[in-house]
Amino acid sequence: MARSLYPIYQAENQRQLIDGLNKGDLKIGDYMINGFRMFEEFLKNGYYGEGLTMEKVDAIKANTQDRADFLSSKTAFRFFPIEELKATEMENEDKAICTGIPMLPDGVITLPSISVRLCVNGGSSHLEDSIKFVDYLTSQREELLSSDTSGSLSPFKRPAETKAEVPWKQAVLELLDGGGQIPLEDMNLRFGCWDNTRQLCLKMIGGMSAEDAAKEFNRIQMEEIQAYEEKQALEGGAGGE
Repeated sequence: MARSLYPIYQAENQRQLIDGLNKGDLKIGDYMINGFRMFEEFLKNGYYGEGLTMEKVDAIKANTQDRADFLSSKTAFRFFPIEELKATEMENEDKAICTGIPMLPDGVITLPSISVRLCVNGGSSHLEDSIKFVDYLTSQREELLSSDTSGSLSPFKRPAETKAEVPWKQAVLELLDGGGQIPLEDMNLRFGCWDNTRQLCLKMIGGMSAEDAAKEFNRIQMEEIQAYEEKQALEGGAGGE
């Protein structure tokens, strides 16, 4: 995803590109082909090991086996969530460098995911109090920057002078504020990205080509857009009645 989607999320007309994808005028496979080709190259070169099967890889829990392989120097790099940064640095001492994904021509990318979603009913009779409560609750999450154990970070923009009390989280702050981010699942899109990418990569392990994976993603995109529009029309009709 990082290899494929950064041209969208780093573009000045990002909003227009997202709209084009939601209408189907732009095809997601035309972007994802770059990542699929890279994944295909990694598979052919044995970077993920030999004897892989869809079932075997699908059964591996994320951030488990790759951690052991990295610590034993079986692999040269690994991807992991922020909460593992401290442990990774401690286990490797000066032997490892923790950074973002080196994908931009002049920088790195992070892939943030949403762990908590909050919504206030616009028609609430206690709207003002509800908004104050959500503002308070989310502001308190900023305190997690000072926690030595949490992997959650506040989604709010911070003043440039903001410093984390915990050293390893200061590095995370600087990384996140660098601006190179691609959401694992963009709530503005009318089709799924993370799950579909995962399933197509599994199919590539089973023999599907990068080109076929891109074409299949285009088909899924249009199918899910149609399902979204049908659902919206149904809900709109029900609301009108």
